[in-house]
Amino acid sequence: MNPLITPLLKNALSNTNVGESSIYIGIFLIIMGIVIRYFKLYPLIAGYNTLSPEEKAKVPIKKLATLMRNVLVLMGIIMIACFYLSEALANPTINQVGFFVSLVGGVILLMARSNLEVS
Repeated sequence: MNPLITPLLKNALSNTNVGESSIYIGIFLIIMGIVIRYFKLYPLIAGYNTLSPEEKAKVPIKKLATLMRNVLVLMGIIMIACFYLSEALANPTINQVGFFVSLVGGVILLMARSNLEVS
């Protein structure tokens, strides 16, 4: 491995504190949820852009976009709330756990519910 990259990689792997980035990621997710739903940026939904026009007609896109908005906004709110809770209680573990639980839980919820919405 490159001797210049190794210290950077070790530093990145040893720093597992998500810290203030939770706020920025949370705000980004909230904005993306709103933009996808209200500004009709449906191509940002994975796989939708690759469908043929006939297949796109079969997809209830407004329901799917509403689901995306709801889940992304919920994920963003949980991330921001966990950051402030961890700051108030002086326990950074709350922020880390909240960040990863909202991320993994949100992805699982999106996958499960979008399959129900489309079928």
